[in-house]
Amino acid sequence: MFRLCRELGFPHPDYLGRWLNHRQLREWAAFESLEPFEPERSDARSGLQTYWMRAAWLENHKGTPTDYMVRFEETEDTEAAQLMREVAELFDL
Repeated sequence: MFRLCRELGFPHPDYLGRWLNHRQLREWAAFESLEPFEPERSDARSGLQTYWMRAAWLENHKGTPTDYMVRFEETEDTEAAQLMREVAELFDL
């Protein structure tokens, strides 16, 4: 319900419930299962955006977009992995 609220611009499911009946809610659920609101790999899009921002802002930027994407199968130590460790240490995670 929260993702549907975000898509339709409702602040909370309590407000959405006033506008949709049970049948309409089932239809939205069926539609979302066929066409997800969020891409399955939004992490890849975020990695690409990070690469573009760094390339635009840093004069001596080196690397490729894949350097900033999550790799589930590899254990290579990337700059993104190092940054994540530093953030985790700051918050004692």
